[in-house]
Amino acid sequence: MKILFTDLDDTLLNRRKQVSPATRDAIHAAIAAGHKIVLTTGRPEVTALPLARELELDVPDCYLISFNGARVFDFGAGEPIFSSYVPLDYVKHVFQAAYDAGIHVHTYDSQAILTPVFNKETEWYLKRSGGAPYRVLPELPEGLEQEPNKVIFLDIEQPERLEDFRRTLLPWAEGKVDLFFSGPELLECVETGVNKGTAVRFLADHLGVPIEDTVAAGDSENDLPMLKAAGTGCAMINGTDACKAAADYITEHDCDEEGLKEIIDRFLLR
Repeated sequence: MKILFTDLDDTLLNRRKQVSPATRDAIHAAIAAGHKIVLTTGRPEVTALPLARELELDVPDCYLISFNGARVFDFGAGEPIFSSYVPLDYVKHVFQAAYDAGIHVHTYDSQAILTPVFNKETEWYLKRSGGAPYRVLPELPEGLEQEPNKVIFLDIEQPERLEDFRRTLLPWAEGKVDLFFSGPELLECVETGVNKGTAVRFLADHLGVPIEDTVAAGDSENDLPMLKAAGTGCAMINGTDACKAAADYITEHDCDEEGLKEIIDRFLLR
């Protein structure tokens, strides 16, 4: 048995946010052959669940990794088997830093996206993530009832500002939170040491699967840890240069041309 850990946006999903029929068939063929497919995304769990249901990956013996590795959900148990959280003091610090810099910031609870304002970034994010419940809470981060799995910063018009913002946060962030990009417009913030790679290792160990029998597929900076952690790391040809440099294999086809099917055919079904 092998496990394929696959990113969603621009990897499993094409640029129209769809799974092609051929890729869907390849996923089902891999499962029929005894392998596992684990959706592994930076998205919140609530926006990844509909895709898991669509692909029939929401049944016992299936798992979902969300929030860039901060949460691992076991569909058989009906509950998470791993969760990490950003401490509220750290949440307050990064929110204030974003407010001071004029950068949009939002966070999550178990049911919805929590945003201090509905603006163009919010609208863009909801469209990108396939739609999700959201609540506008102008008082954020005050009033949070629990520590969130992650915080995210967005800038869709001048995304280069996010790199400058990250640099200003890094001296404070060391040993507290990790900051990395899941797309040019999206800067992620999670508990330090938590990423898709730690989730890959956790789930492989939980299932008793040797790490050399794991395959990871991705396209962005937030996918680098899982490409390095897995036995075989596969980068989409439409991925970033850093992602491709870290990979053991680069697809010949992009996300619009069955790139993930290529990975499944080569590493799970051959």
